[in-house]
Amino acid sequence: MTASRSLVRLLLYANQIDIEGLVATTSTHPKSRIAPESMHAIIDAYGRVQPNLLKHETGFPKAESLKAVVRSGSKFYGMQGIGDGKDSPGSDAIVKALDKNDPRPLWVSVWGGANTLAQALYRISHDRTPEHAARLVSKLRVYTIPDQDDSGTDIFRLQVIFI
Repeated sequence: MTASRSLVRLLLYANQIDIEGLVATTSTHPKSRIAPESMHAIIDAYGRVQPNLLKHETGFPKAESLKAVVRSGSKFYGMQGIGDGKDSPGSDAIVKALDKNDPRPLWVSVWGGANTLAQALYRISHDRTPEHAARLVSKLRVYTIPDQDDSGTDIFRLQVIFI
């Protein structure tokens, strides 16, 4: 429920930030399923009010463009979703965003399980030179609630490797 309210609040500021991805993940509630359809339902509701939002400020993206960046994270809970062969559309999207030739930092807010971000860091650490990996990780700015699964501490361990 909290993640849903957080997504609604994020969409109220969608005209002020570049939303490159929205990833459905497992978390302590629920541990065994991801629900991108819930994100789509919230974005559909946003689409109904977006014309009214535009009366007050410009730049609110169309619902279709937001739905196009919804991705699924790992179907596995926590550390079970990290390692070789465990990439997901969500972790791939994070790596792709970091790989872009864009000097701006990439802000990642984690409201559910952190294993999708941890898998992206795992992939970078295994596929890039240490120097290239450090450059990509230095672009990351993460706000996370690490108690949503057991991968939060692994993220910090992976980041220490790159610093």
